Amino acid sequence: MPWDARAGGWPASREILEQLFVHERRSYSEIADLFGTTRNAVAGRCHRLGLASNDGVGGYAVQRRREEERSTKEPRGCRWIHGDLGDEVWTYCQQRRRAGSSYCEHHHRRVFVRRSP
Repeated sequence: MPWDARAGGWPASREILEQLFVHERRSYSEIADLFGTTRNAVAGRCHRLGLASNDGVGGYAVQRRREEERSTKEPRGCRWIHGDLGDEVWTYCQQRRRAGSSYCEHHHRRVFVRRSP
């Protein structure tokens, strides 16, 4: 029963696709093998015809952590690095950050310098 879907040789009856896809619950790949076409061609055709398998399977349910299990984030301080990144030991400044910045007021002024025109 191979049809040449690329040449417009889809079965004239919508019921054949509906029978295979919805009632027999065959996959796009299985139907494509029957029709001698690609899986994407079958998927597009079923979509255009409005056929749906209605299995309701769509991934997995996300497990939400309960409120008491969530860790509260510690407020972060200034992200200016003291020391050399190549060294084994280096630390952040950790002073109170300026609003809207990753740095404290002092380091923000060092990083964001206005250029004269």
